[in-house]
Amino acid sequence: MMRGTAATLADAVWDSHKCVAGRKRAAGNSKAMKCAGHASTSKKSRKASVILPGFVPPQLCESAERPPDGSGWVHEIKFDGYRVQLWVVNGEVTLKTRNSLDWTEKFGAIASAAAKLPDAIIDGEIVALDANGAPDFAALQAALSEGRTDELIFFAFDLLFDGSGDLRKRPLSERKARLWKLLADHGDNALIRFVQHFDTGGEAILRSACRLSLEGIVSKKIDAPYQSGRSRTWLKAKWA
Repeated sequence: MMRGTAATLADAVWDSHKCVAGRKRAAGNSKAMKCAGHASTSKKSRKASVILPGFVPPQLCESAERPPDGSGWVHEIKFDGYRVQLWVVNGEVTLKTRNSLDWTEKFGAIASAAAKLPDAIIDGEIVALDANGAPDFAALQAALSEGRTDELIFFAFDLLFDGSGDLRKRPLSERKARLWKLLADHGDNALIRFVQHFDTGGEAILRSACRLSLEGIVSKKIDAPYQSGRSRTWLKAKWA
């Protein structure tokens, strides 16, 4: 989907390969952290500087009939996949479900791709894409059932920790800018993709999602901190 006016968005195109739903923005920084008890996918060793919690319960969306259209909100594609936290700590990678289950072995290709990233906790969604590049939940379930997960994609939409420490109290705008830079600084990665957002036109974005047979959109307060559990700062809207 290409960023622009409401009229432009009505004819938007979903570009899953470039991992964006709009144009790239960027700023931010990240380095190393410390934690223990994670499944290793790399023999690298880094000097630790930040102690992480054992698990961060994810922020969840409240349902809304229509997306907010006022200023201060941004809108992302709602992915039909499995919510996962990607942990990279001292060269070790762990993929955790929203209930803190370790699914690293289920998604070995994504874990291997993440091993080159700097230490971080990244919130995102693991998705299977159909022939048109749209999320396909049935294909995701089939891939897991049959052990064919090498082509699944991790779409990254939030950064909870980086080398500077805990980012959860920082505004979403800063967390996403840091996430974009963290991913951009470590080369192209077909299996780990940044989720871009739109800063205007919630209704237009939802109409575009419908035209492209996507599930819906998630609207987020751009200046809000990350809050575990359900919150009115994240709202999900589906096309009725």
